[in-house]
Amino acid sequence: KSMSAGVNIDDNGPTFESYLVPALNASAVSLDLVDDSVRRVLLGASSLGLLDPPDGVYDTINETDTLLARQLALESAEQAMTLLQNDGTLPLKEASKLTVALIGPMVDDLVFGEYANGTTKLLSNYNGNNMLVRENTPLAAAKRYFGSVNAAVWQNDNLDPNAEKRVIAANVAAAQAACSNASVALLFLTDDPCGEGKDRLQIRLSASQQAVIAAVSQLERRIRIIAVLLTSGPTAVPELKANANAIIQAYLPGEYAGEAIMKTIVGMVSPSGRLPFTMYPADIINRSMFLTDLTADGGITYLYYTGKYGEPLWEYGHGLTYSNVTEKWTSAPATQNIKLDTVYTLADHDVVAQWSVTVTNEGNITTDYSVLAFLASNHTYAPTNKKLVNFGRVAQLRPGESRTVILSLNKEQLKLPTMSTADDNAVKLQVQLGIYKVLIGDVLNPLVAYFSVTR
Repeated sequence: KSMSAGVNIDDNGPTFESYLVPALNASAVSLDLVDDSVRRVLLGASSLGLLDPPDGVYDTINETDTLLARQLALESAEQAMTLLQNDGTLPLKEASKLTVALIGPMVDDLVFGEYANGTTKLLSNYNGNNMLVRENTPLAAAKRYFGSVNAAVWQNDNLDPNAEKRVIAANVAAAQAACSNASVALLFLTDDPCGEGKDRLQIRLSASQQAVIAAVSQLERRIRIIAVLLTSGPTAVPELKANANAIIQAYLPGEYAGEAIMKTIVGMVSPSGRLPFTMYPADIINRSMFLTDLTADGGITYLYYTGKYGEPLWEYGHGLTYSNVTEKWTSAPATQNIKLDTVYTLADHDVVAQWSVTVTNEGNITTDYSVLAFLASNHTYAPTNKKLVNFGRVAQLRPGESRTVILSLNKEQLKLPTMSTADDNAVKLQVQLGIYKVLIGDVLNPLVAYFSVTR
């Protein structure tokens, strides 16, 4: 079944090696299917130059850390910055005159134990020997932008339970000391260390990080709190949503992590990223991870989650900017009626329908901006909520400027699963009759249009 579904390589496993030949002998798998799979593997290897002779074109490439590569790394990190909330604290003005406190396990290599590779974690996993990231930790970058920086030494809070109280007390004391003469606290937070063979048991921040957030929030001398989440997936942070002036989801932004974060904080870059996942509540862990049916037990992913375990802290696709960007229809869309016979004549990537949206920067800060398009319907096998079908990104939208974004829907995106009783209940993708809803723009207050597919 896996090979029929398109799996060509059994990575780190003996399945194909042990069972493919017996399956061929039993006619459970056809030789044509195996040939197709081998052909795809060889085509991929060929396109990467892996089958070239030793003096092939790829062997002459010996520079990877080029200026162009560095520029791309920085731009990628800047464009990914996702502003989850902001009460007007960001961007920080006159940063060179400010004293800031840097707190948390991802500040720099000032930490001990399992978090001591904090800078390496900024690269995600399977990274090479990259030393540039050490010049661009949050601490290193902060020293380039702020007048004075107090960095709290962080102690690992993934020790044995007997040491937990001592470690939490030490981290709280260090955070309070760093804030003593600071006007802003920058918290650089992360999830529990995890990886292959080591799963997270919960999606909350560690006990130390929660305690530090509470301590900084309750200081007698109130200071502004800016939290930066350096995580690769959903993290339940209700304590931050309640107490932080601003929150940036920075993911694991790579070798220019600190530089991209600081440029965002001081306003050299306006954040324009959108959440690529739902920020679930902590109780989502009560849904069994062994459920392969994404619709079961309250659902999972932005397509199917119903809120059974609590409302999301932020929805998939959420993201703010420093400016005020508005969206409106370029011209009011009429309800479109699409004939099914016409759709059948189209290729999968042919456009079925499209919509035009005008985005205007009504604020005073130049910013990038992304317009998202979702599709929803009441069909039996359609996503419970909605499905992202397209997006358009506008670069460097200046104050007062308007631009038009055209978002299209093709035949492939319109297809929905359907059960074919004539083919042993196999699931097939087909265009279905009925009414469809299109939601474009802001995830909380989108523009809405409708179209129907009829005979």
